[in-house]
Parts: sequence; C-alpha cells; structure tokens
Amino acid sequence: MALYYLPLLIRSDRFFVAKLDDDIVTGNREVTDFNFVIPTDDRVLTPLLTIEDPSRVVLNQMAPSDMQDILLKECHISLVKHGNDFELLIKKADAFSVEPFYDEATGLRLDYSADQKRVSVGYYKHHVEQYPFHIHVTLMPDDTKTYSGKLQYSIVRSKEAHRVVIDFGSEASQVGYKSCGPQAAVVQYDILENIIAQLNIADRTKNWKEKIF
Repeated sequence: MALYYLPLLIRSDRFFVAKLDDDIVTGNREVTDFNFVIPTDDRVLTPLLTIEDPSRVVLNQMAPSDMQDILLKECHISLVKHGNDFELLIKKADAFSVEPFYDEATGLRLDYSADQKRVSVGYYKHHVEQYPFHIHVTLMPDDTKTYSGKLQYSIVRSKEAHRVVIDFGSEASQVGYKSCGPQAAVVQYDILENIIAQLNIADRTKNWKEKIF
C-alpha cells in the first residue's frame, strides 16, 4: 500500500518528516501522528509549519505500488477549515500555486513568499488564545485518492511556557531554562546542588556537600 513522505519545518527550528498514509485505511485520519506545543506572543506572526523551497521538494512514495513520486512544484496548495481543525491540501495540478488564506477567528493563515522560497502556515492574533487544534496534511494525487497525516498543535502564551536546555559539559547536572518571550534571560539551575540542599534541610544534623573528583 502506498504512502508518501513530506519534509516540514516546525516553528522555525525543527525539521519533521510527515508520513502521509492512504486514507482508504480505516481510522487513518483519526490517528494523531505527532503533537507540537507552540509558544507565541500577541501580534507576532508565529510559524507552525513551513515547506522550504517548494521548487525542490519531492513527495517521496515509499512503499511498493504503482504510484510515483510527486513534485511539489506541480501542485496547488490551500488551507481548508473544518470546524475547529484545518487541512493543508496539496493537490496535483499542472503548475505550482498557493491559495492565500487567513481565518480571523482562529488566527491561522497560509502564505507563500517567492523571495524567501517558502510556504508557511502561521498563527497571528492580537490577543493569543490558548487552545489545541489539528492540521491534516493531505496529498491528493488525483480526484479519487488522498493520503494524509494528522498533526496536533497547542498554542501557548510565551510567558507561560518554558524551554529547557541541558548542559552536558563538566557539570552534567546543570540546567539552563528560560521563558519563551524575546526578552527572557537564561536562568541557571543545578539539579545536584538542589538535591543536596533538600537533604540538609530534611536532616539538620547532616552537612552534605558535593564532592568534586
């Protein structure tokens, strides 16, 4: 049974290969393939997913079948709203085109920049609203077949989200964490030091210390 792979950029810093399965399979469209948490701010256009340089993207057919790879430059791309969810519809056509879309109620928009060579689905609202929704990435090679993958997105206000970075240097227990806002500073935190402090608080007769070898 045929399936396709499509490389996507999530936010602006994470590559993800979407697996588009044949929708003839019962239950395929109901299964969530991956979920993403997206921190964003008021009046800031935040990318949710991006297709880089569509003229070079190929939807690879990865299972034995009579189907062929599909060049994205021969497809029409649109964003369709279904209730509270959306569908990024990639339909085989004679030439490449993108149908601009913006839904004011949810803040989702579809854009294409020829200068930057990218197709992007982004989120923009004057006041960020936290809520989960799904985007079906759907390939329609002809009028009778569809292949899709289901992605879940959760929009979170930046000031209420944290990004954690582990430092595996000389002190592996050290952690740096920061809020996702643009002005947030990295806060240093030492896991081992905190554990030792809690042990000393629990038993005042002890004086545990970190021993460096």
